Amino acid sequence: MKWDKKCSKAVGFAVFMMLNAKVFSEALEEIVVTAQKREQSAQDVPIAIVAVSGKQLEQLELQSSTDITRVIPGLNVAGSYGGQLLTFSIRGVTQYDFSLHTEAPIAMYVDEGYLASQEMQNFSFFDVDRVEVLKGPQGTLFGHNATGGAIAVTTRKPTDTNEGYAKLTYGRFDQVKFEGAYGGRITDALSARVSLYSDKYGPYTKNVFPGDGENNMDTQAGRVQVRYQANDAIRLDVSVFASRSTFATSPYNVVSSINLCNAAGQVTNSILSSPTETRQAIGPNGVNSSCGAGPALTRPTPGGDFTGYRVPGDPRFVEDKAFSSENFNHSNTSGGTVKFSWDLGRATLTSVSDYKQNDVELGLSFDDSPADIFESENIARLNQLSQEVRLNGSTARARWVVGAYYLDVDEHTPISGFVLPALDLELRDTYRQYSDSESLYGQSEFDLLDKLTLTAGVRASREEKKYHYEDNLYARSSVFSNPGSAPFIANARLYDGNSNETLWGGRLEVSYRQTDHLMWYAGYNRGTKGGGFNAPLGGSASIPNSEIAYKPEELNAYEGGFKSDFFDGAARLNGTVFYYDYHNYQGFKAIGTAEEVENYQSTTKGAEEEFSIRPMQGLNLSLSAAYIDMVVKDVNFLGIVNDRHNVKTPPLTISALARYEWPLPQGTLAVQADAKYSGPQYYCICNFDSSKIPAYTVGNARIAYTTAEDRLEFSAYVNNFTDRSYKVVGFDFSGTTGSSLLGFGAPRWWGVSVQYNMKKPK
Repeated sequence: MKWDKKCSKAVGFAVFMMLNAKVFSEALEEIVVTAQKREQSAQDVPIAIVAVSGKQLEQLELQSSTDITRVIPGLNVAGSYGGQLLTFSIRGVTQYDFSLHTEAPIAMYVDEGYLASQEMQNFSFFDVDRVEVLKGPQGTLFGHNATGGAIAVTTRKPTDTNEGYAKLTYGRFDQVKFEGAYGGRITDALSARVSLYSDKYGPYTKNVFPGDGENNMDTQAGRVQVRYQANDAIRLDVSVFASRSTFATSPYNVVSSINLCNAAGQVTNSILSSPTETRQAIGPNGVNSSCGAGPALTRPTPGGDFTGYRVPGDPRFVEDKAFSSENFNHSNTSGGTVKFSWDLGRATLTSVSDYKQNDVELGLSFDDSPADIFESENIARLNQLSQEVRLNGSTARARWVVGAYYLDVDEHTPISGFVLPALDLELRDTYRQYSDSESLYGQSEFDLLDKLTLTAGVRASREEKKYHYEDNLYARSSVFSNPGSAPFIANARLYDGNSNETLWGGRLEVSYRQTDHLMWYAGYNRGTKGGGFNAPLGGSASIPNSEIAYKPEELNAYEGGFKSDFFDGAARLNGTVFYYDYHNYQGFKAIGTAEEVENYQSTTKGAEEEFSIRPMQGLNLSLSAAYIDMVVKDVNFLGIVNDRHNVKTPPLTISALARYEWPLPQGTLAVQADAKYSGPQYYCICNFDSSKIPAYTVGNARIAYTTAEDRLEFSAYVNNFTDRSYKVVGFDFSGTTGSSLLGFGAPRWWGVSVQYNMKKPK
C-alpha cells in the first residue's frame, strides 16, 4: 500500500498533533439514529453502523449519495453503463447488473421511503440531517433486499422557529451550484420547510470527433415538507419531492486490450495492449491467435483496437467517438411520503406511505470510437408504492417492534438494445416486470441481566414477480430520437416468466454492556433477496431461456464486535469481525455484450475498525479501516471454472480525516483534510488483468471562515488535490472490439462557496 505523498504529510501532521496534545474532556459528537426503528445513540446500537451528520456532510463537501463512500471503509461504489448507474457495495455485497429492473442488495431509504431502482440511488445531497450506513444483513427490519446492508438518509424537518440558509458555489469546469432551505411555524399546529437545489457544470472530457463534449451535468431538485402536530401524541409529516438531471452520453473511455488463450483456444486472461501490439489475440508461445473464433486477424494500427482506433490523448480528458452528445440522457424522479405517528402511551403506532416514479434514458457507444460500430440505449419507467405500519413499545426490561410492509413495483423498459449502423439493423429488447411483496416482521430486546441483552427478530416475506421479455429486429432508424419509426422485421426471442417465493430473515444476538463506555456484541443475521430475471442484451443467444430466471439468495452472517468511548467521551474506538456464508449469491457475469446474473456459492471474511479522537479543543481526528476477502466459488468464465474475487471489493480500504477549528476575534477558521485508500480490485468477475483497478488514494482539503454568530461562511475546497487518475467502472470487450471500456473518477476539482444562515430568533 502506497499513499500519495501529499496525503501522507497531511495525515502525519494530524497524528503528530494528536500524540503531542493534552487530552481535554470535550466529547465527540453523538448522533441519534433510528437503525432499530427507534431513536438511539449510534454507540448504543449493537450492530456495525456508521452515522454521518448533516453538518459533517457540509464540512466534507459531500455533494451526492455516492460521495459518502469517501469516509466509510467497507462501503464502495459499484457502477456500470459508463458510470451513469452507480450503486453501492457493502463488504463486497453488490449488484453489478445494469438492467434497470434489477434491485440492489443494499436497501436505500430516504425519509423511510424505499428506493426500488438502482438508478434512483444516485442523488444529490441537500438539506440533509444525517446518513446512517448499516453494515451486514438488515432484512429483519429493512426488508428482503437488505442482504448486504441498508443506507438511510434523513432530511431536515420543519421546525417551530423560522430558520434557513442559502449557499452558492462556483467550481472548476464552470460549476455553479445553489442550495437553500427555509421553514418555520405557520400556525400553532402547522410548520413547513422548502428545500431547493441546482447544480450545473460543463464537460471535463472533450470529444474531438465533431460533436458535443462529455460529462456535463445539470440537476434541479426540490422538496416541500409540512408537519402537523396538534398535540404531543399525534404528528403528521408530508413530503413531496422532484428532481431532474440531464447529462451526456456515457463517459466511458476506450483503451486497447488483448485476449490471451491456451492451446485449446480458451481465453485465460486479457491484458492492456502495448503501443506496438498488432495481434488479434495472443496464443501459446506468443503467436497471433483468434482464441478459437476463426482465422487470426491483424490490428490495422499498432496499439489500436480491431478498427485501428487509438485514444488521441489522455483517456480521462480526450475522446473521439461518433456517438456522443451533451444533455442526451436524463433521469427524472418525483413522489411523496406521508408519515403518521401516534403515541398511545405504552406504544407508538407509525404509518409510512410512499410513492415514487422514475423515468430514465441512458445511451452509450459500445465501441467508443469514430468507427460507430454499435450504439446502445436504455429507456425505462418505474412506479412504486409502499406502505409500512409498525407498533413500537417497551416494558421495564424489554423493547419491541412489530410491523407489516407492502411494496408494489412496476418497471417497464420499452427500449434496451443496440444499433448496428454498418448492417442497418437494430436489436431492440423490451421487458416489463411487476413485483408485489408483503411481509410481517418483529424484533424484541430482552434484558436477561442488568448488563446482558438478547435481541431476537424474524421477518417473513412473500414476493411475486411477473416478467415479460422480447427481442425484436428492426431496420435501422433513428432509434435514439424516434423509436416508433423503425420498420419491424421479425421477433427474435420471446420469454414470459413468473415467480412466487416465501423468504425468511432473522436476527439473534447478545450484547454485554461491560461498563457505561464499553459494549460487546455477537450474533447471527440471515438476509435474503428475491430471485429475478435476466434481460439478455440484444437477445443474446449465449443465455438460453433456462438461464433467464435466477434463484433467491440467502446470506448467513456471523459477526462480533465492540463499541467503546474513553477520555470522558473525547475518544471512540469501535471494531468488528464477520464471516459470511452466501447461498445462491446473485453474481453478475459479462462476456462481451452477453451479460447475465447467475447463482453462486460464496464466502466472505473481514474486519473493520473506527477510531475518532478530540485530543484538544477544536481538533478532530479519525482513522478507519476495513479488510474484506470475498470469494465467489466455481465461476465458469468462457469454459474455465475457478474461484474468483468479487467485483468492486478491494481487500483493504482506509479513511483518515483531520479537522482543526480555532476562534478568531470576529469568527472562526477551520481547516481540514481527508483521504481514502482503496486497494486493488476488479470490475469483472473474470478477474482478468485488463479488468483490474489498481490501488489508489484520493485526498481532499477544505478551509472555511465563519463570521460571528454563524451568519456567513466563506469556504474553499479542492477534491482529489493530487489529481490522481483512477478507474471506477469498466467493461472488457477484448474479444469483441479488441478494447476495454473504462470510466475514470473525477479529476482535481476546486470550488469556492459562500453561505448565509438565517439567524434564529432568541
